[in-house]
Amino acid sequence: MMFRFSPPDPLGASDCEAIRDGWLAQPTNAVSSLAYVAAGAWLGRRLATRSGGVTPLGAGYVVLLVGNGLGSFAYHGPQLTGAEVAHDIPAVGLVVLTVGTVGSRLWRRRPVLPGATATQVAVTGGAAFVGAFAYQVGRTAGRLCEPSSYWQAHGLWHISTAVAFAALADMIVRPSITDDSPPDPEAEPDE
Repeated sequence: MMFRFSPPDPLGASDCEAIRDGWLAQPTNAVSSLAYVAAGAWLGRRLATRSGGVTPLGAGYVVLLVGNGLGSFAYHGPQLTGAEVAHDIPAVGLVVLTVGTVGSRLWRRRPVLPGATATQVAVTGGAAFVGAFAYQVGRTAGRLCEPSSYWQAHGLWHISTAVAFAALADMIVRPSITDDSPPDPEAEPDE
């Protein structure tokens, strides 16, 4: 039996946007990746203004969101050595942190999204849905794939999932409201 080794596909080859010459190999996907950095900055500022400050869980979300944005920028932009690892580790970390936190709360019969409003849940779910849809139709073989276009569904995936993860993290990190703790002044009442 003979094995044939072929060179790996260029980074981002499955994300539709054509690989271009220059510093940003996939400009739309690279720039849209920075939505995760913005989401991490928004979340960090929001958590810092809450009573109790930024918890370790909150700091984990902020670091992973920013790391995901920088890693994804490196992956789709200059495609530096190690960019694939820098892209994948924070993305997987966000999922693991979320599933682990939710699972732990369910196991201990604690509120999963303490103080979350219906509006917050709807915005998070809507952004996640848009992201999942954009991911499917924006792949290289997807229905909306147009490699030479500067409009890329994968860019919409970046923006939507940055919003969804930041909004979800904001709800997850919110302190539980109990009889002996005051309500969060930033919490909005259910509509």
